[in-house]
Amino acid sequence: MKSLEKEISPEEGLGRIMVQGNGRLQILDISGIVYIETANRTCRIYTARDCFIQNESLNYYEKRLKGQNFFRIHKSFLVNLAFVKELIPSYNNGHAVVMKYYEKTSLPVGRQQIRDLRRMFE
Repeated sequence: MKSLEKEISPEEGLGRIMVQGNGRLQILDISGIVYIETANRTCRIYTARDCFIQNESLNYYEKRLKGQNFFRIHKSFLVNLAFVKELIPSYNNGHAVVMKYYEKTSLPVGRQQIRDLRRMFE
């Protein structure tokens, strides 16, 4: 007899991920993630209101969120393109993005990624 439960692959997903925060496991809608930053062997997942520190790598989240409107703008940042507010000039002829809800913070864009990022919004 076949199982009635359908196995869901991470690529297919539910549009949500589980994170640990405030002493419990929480379910986040992927569409609500503004950006993810890596630092000191951890990742910080930023939403409009919260920040969750996770022990997964940025590579893990890049693979997990593939096809979900995320783009790796820099070796340390993965952004949700739906929350990109503007692209601004930065130091040494570089560029940075400003994200909705985090207007006072600009995230660097790698020199290799700038062309791809610009094309996505043309």
